[in-house]
Formats: sequence, C-alpha cells, structure tokens
Amino acid sequence: MKPHVFVAMPFGVKPGHDGSPIDFNRIYDDYLVPALAAAGLDVFRADEELRAGDIRTDMFQELLIADLVVADLTLDNPNVWYELGVRHALRARGVILVQGPRPTQPFDIYTDRKLHYRLKDGMPDPATLAEDREALTRMAVATLQAWQGRKLSPVYNLLPNLREPDWKTLLLAERNEFSVAYEEWASRMEVARQKTRAGDILVLADETPTRALRIEARRAAGEALLKLRHYDFALEQFEAVLALLSGRVEKDNWMSRWRRDGASAVELHEAAAFEDAALADAIEPYRKAFIIDPSHHYSGINALTLQMLRRHLGGADEPVLIDNLVGGVLWAALTAQERSHKDYWARASYAELCLLVNPLDTVRREYGATAAAANGDWFALDSSRQTLCLLRDLEFRPPETAAALGIIDREISRRTPPFQPRRVFLFSGHMIDAPDRASPRFPPDKEAIAAQGIAAALDALGAGPGDLALAQGASGGDLLFLEACKARGVRLQLMLPFAEPEFIERSILPAADGARWCERYYTLRAGLPDAPRIMPTELGPLPKTGRTERMNAYERCNRWLLNTALAWGVDRVHFVCLWNGASGDGTGGTAHMYEEVKRRTGRVSWIDTRMLW
Repeated sequence: MKPHVFVAMPFGVKPGHDGSPIDFNRIYDDYLVPALAAAGLDVFRADEELRAGDIRTDMFQELLIADLVVADLTLDNPNVWYELGVRHALRARGVILVQGPRPTQPFDIYTDRKLHYRLKDGMPDPATLAEDREALTRMAVATLQAWQGRKLSPVYNLLPNLREPDWKTLLLAERNEFSVAYEEWASRMEVARQKTRAGDILVLADETPTRALRIEARRAAGEALLKLRHYDFALEQFEAVLALLSGRVEKDNWMSRWRRDGASAVELHEAAAFEDAALADAIEPYRKAFIIDPSHHYSGINALTLQMLRRHLGGADEPVLIDNLVGGVLWAALTAQERSHKDYWARASYAELCLLVNPLDTVRREYGATAAAANGDWFALDSSRQTLCLLRDLEFRPPETAAALGIIDREISRRTPPFQPRRVFLFSGHMIDAPDRASPRFPPDKEAIAAQGIAAALDALGAGPGDLALAQGASGGDLLFLEACKARGVRLQLMLPFAEPEFIERSILPAADGARWCERYYTLRAGLPDAPRIMPTELGPLPKTGRTERMNAYERCNRWLLNTALAWGVDRVHFVCLWNGASGDGTGGTAHMYEEVKRRTGRVSWIDTRMLW
C-alpha cells in the first residue's frame, strides 16, 4: 500500500500578499500532486473527499493518520495553520512545509526549513516547475526514509519527555473510511496471529493502512516466527524483534553450556550454576525489551524466570529487580487478558508468574486455564513445556513445576504434532496456452515434455515424503508440478488468488482442452489432506494501492505463497519454475516470483522452456 500524504493548503483562487490572484488548485494539480506521486505517495486534500458528511471530521482523521502532511504557507490561511498545529501537537514527525513568494516569514516557523516554489501569473512558473517538483520529491522521499529519526515537530523538540500518542488512540469516535479499513485489517491480523500463520501476517504487514501500523505488524510477524523457532527469518522483520531474538540466542547458549544427556539433577544444577555469566547475558536483552515496552509480558516473564533461576542457582539475588519484574509482569499479563480473554500467551505468562511465586493450588488452576486457552495450538503448548522442562531439570519449586508440567503434557498428548516439512517446494510456471493465444508460450502438445522436465527437477532435489509443495492450481505448470509431487509422496497445499469458481474460470478453463484440465484439478483436490486456502477468505479483499486502484491479485498471491514458504525456514525453501525467461503477460507472473525468490534465497531450479522446445 502506498504511503499517504495529506495536503493542507488554501482552495481555489485567493489574493496573494500583494493583492494579485494565486490559483491554488493549479499549484496542487501541477506542482504538488506530480511531485508527491513521483515519491510513491498517494496524494489527497480535504476537498477531494467525495463522501457526504462533515468535511472537518474527514479532514481531521486524514490529518492525524497520514504518513506525511504537506502544508502550504504561502498565505496566512487560518485553516492551514490550524491543521499544521494539530499535526505538530499529536504527531512528532512527517511534515513538509512549502511556500510560494511572500514578503515576510511567519515568526513561529521562521527557522523551520521550507521548500520554495516559484509562480508566474499566479500559477506555477513553467520555467522552474520541473526543478521545484524534483526538490519536493527528494524531500518527501528523505522524510519518509527518516521516519524513525529526528523529531520534526517543534512541540516534541521543545518537550523531549513528551511521548507521541499511540496512533490507534487517534481514531475518531465517528466511524469513517479509515477506521473501517483498520478494523477489517486488524481482524485479519488477529486471526493470523492466533493461528501462528506468519506468512499471512507478513503479507498483511505490507498492506497496513499507515506506516506506523506497519512497524507494529512487522513486530507481530517477528514474534510469530520466533514462536515457530524460525529465528533467521524473524531477524528480518523489524529491529524491535532484535532484543527478543538476542535474548533467545543467549538463553540457548547458556543452556547448551550445561545441559548433558544422562546427567543427574545435582550435576545439572552445579553445571548451570557455573555458567552464571552466560545466564546474566541471557537476562539482559529480555530486561531491556521489557523496559522499552512494559506491556510486553513475554519479554518480562523471560527476564523474571531467568533472574529467579539465577538466584536459585546461587547467583546474584537482586530482590529489587525481581520485585519490579513481578509487578510489571503481573500488570502486563492481566491487562493483556483484559484486552483478549483468548490470548494464550498472556495466560501462559501469568501462569508462569504464578509458578514462580504463588502456592500450588494457584499454579494448578492457572495452568489448567492456560491449557484450555491453547485451543489445540501444539506450538504454543510445546513452548510452555520447554520452559517447564528447564525448571524441572534445575529442580526449581519441584511440586509446582511437576504439577504444571503434568497439565501441559496431558494437553499435548491429546494433540497430533503439527506437520513440520523437511523442505518446502514452491512453484510457479506457465499455463497451457489458450486456443486464441497469438504467440505460443506453452503449446498443448508440449505437456509431456514439460511434465518430464518437472519430474526430473523434483528427482534431482530428492523430493519425497516429509516435504511440502506450495502452488496455485492453474492448468499447465501448476497442475503438472502438483501431480508430480503427489506421485512422490510430497504433501500438497494449494493457495488460490480467487474464490475457487472464479479461479477455475480464470486460470483453468481458458486453456486448450480446459474441461480436461478442470477434471484433473478436481481429481487432485479430492485427495488433498488440506483444503485449498483462498486468498480473499484468509487475507481479505485486495488492498487499495491508490484512491481508486487495487493491488494485482496474482502479485499478492505470489507474495503470500513466498512468505508462507519462508515462514517454515529460509533454508528449507526451494523454488521450481517452468518459465521462458520473459516478463510474461502482466504483473504477478513467474518473472515476479523468480525475482522475489532470488532476492530471498537464491535456491532456484529453473526449467527453461526455451531449452525444452
């Protein structure tokens, strides 16, 4: 989704400081819109809102949530000054000031950097218009790239301890286009988060209604990947994950230094106590992450558990730190449960806190509630089990730990461990040509040759049981690949860009002998362990890329397929493509997927159709 820019400026023709008319609509159309669009921004101003309603309400919401605000200060227009003041008061960044000729500078912003544009006869000067546009484009790009850098608002510069409001508190009470879009997006994100579908989260993170939300979404994706133990891909998501990932790495390092198969409890206790320095290194990243975000109970409970283990092992006691962490985790976990009663991780953090400090009956009760809240999530339960095994091995509060472990083990025993693929094969390739295709690309009589090429590629990769294949299900390459994978015992997952009837109409039936390909699709589908995943159902409607344009469905599906594959672990992904090396018939084709995979993994088996026929 393109970043949003709101323009605060006068409308229509207004007299300048010398009384001569200035056409601000021409300034907007000829100067501002082209320059900001060239920076990749979706541009609008209040008078462009087409819905009926209070224009002040619409303007106010856009003013607060836009990624960038451009204010034109050529005139001392009270509405522009009001809008600029509101933005400076509630957002610390994301403002660009522009102005045409004026005899004096406004006192309050005299020292602020402004871009000057030139006028001729009250309109942008044709002789300098290209130069003025280029300067604004450069500044817009630089401002967006420095989003997390220096605060531009004079309010936040003068009050360094003032914190910018959580942008979600800036949603207006009256429902509007943005709030509806946010609610729908947030609902999809919550479903993906609860199902630990990191691939879905990553796609949705790129489709946020505002850049501020993208930061939050990337963090959610990173945390989901951490829980799936895909640390390498988690690292890519956002710097906020770094502290948690660093803590996890240090924690694993500490445990690897003393854990030994067959060692007695006494031997483990002594070995773990000897590694006190490594344990201190594991505590610190979690502690810092909890200070940065006191609502993040996950980092808080990790810091607290490790600190109490340190005391248990005879290391530094630090009672003040422990008391502070106990209070902080208690508040963070309980308030998270208030926000969502079904939040497994909030319940798990609270249950772990109870195990550390509360009586046995409380531990039993809270771990029972935690097991129920898992709703069959094997990964979540196993994550809790790993912590309990650590406490058991070091004989920390043995009765309480044994009771909690028994409850979690009973719940896990009722569940089938989720499928964990050995490798993930991702596919994209040409469809069988339609009868009326002007230039042949995949003629029907080349089907057998293509099938042999795909089979050879899979055999070279050693594809077999334990592997996972991800593809759409179009006629030609997709179905040939899926049939070959099925014959080798590979588990299949179809991911469709449209509802199934529309997908069949668009991507199967147009092929030469489309009815036969449709039968092959239904035959393959009938034997799938998992039903095809439907993109509009899973991710919602196609997001807007402008005021009226929407994203290409095939391009979105490519990103969905790729992120789903990568979420299993970057080192497991291998891309197989049946392709002639050309750019294709439009966006979202094999060329797009090939470039994305090359950028991510480089593991590509390219079946070049130019070499086959």
